[in-house]
Amino acid sequence: QHLKLPDFELPEFSGDMDAFPEFWDLYCAAIHNNTIVPVALKFLYLKTHLEGNAAKLIANFKLTAENYDDAVRIVSNTYNRPELLSS
Repeated sequence: QHLKLPDFELPEFSGDMDAFPEFWDLYCAAIHNNTIVPVALKFLYLKTHLEGNAAKLIANFKLTAENYDDAVRIVSNTYNRPELLSS
């Protein structure tokens, strides 16, 4: 059985607070909330779409299903902060 995700371009996220809401909405809709995608693959998608300071946050996490929730929490808690967005 082969997992085929819809064709879409998930952007990379490098730590720009203003870009996070769009990145996170797309990531959650396509990957995080997708019950067909195995957790380890969700983590792979997350790791490969973060760069710069955002990637450094979870760089030391081993790519395991057990670490995924912690990685998501760290990324979300760091960047999901509407009060810091420029208007």
